[in-house]
Amino acid sequence: MNNEARAFFKAYYGLSQFSFKKSMAFKMRAIETTQDKKATVQDLIDLYDHPYENLVTNAEEQTYQ
Repeated sequence: MNNEARAFFKAYYGLSQFSFKKSMAFKMRAIETTQDKKATVQDLIDLYDHPYENLVTNAEEQTYQ
């Protein structure tokens, strides 16, 4: 979740400002933890477009409850 990624998403969505969603951060941590080599930018786009679908079953999110 660096400035290069932020610039990509700003351009992709045509936004002047871009903020990562919580679900995107969860996904990035999971990718790093599991060393998932099959993860794609599309995975993050899907989470930006539908940020709450994966939060219900996310173990990290449940710790905030």
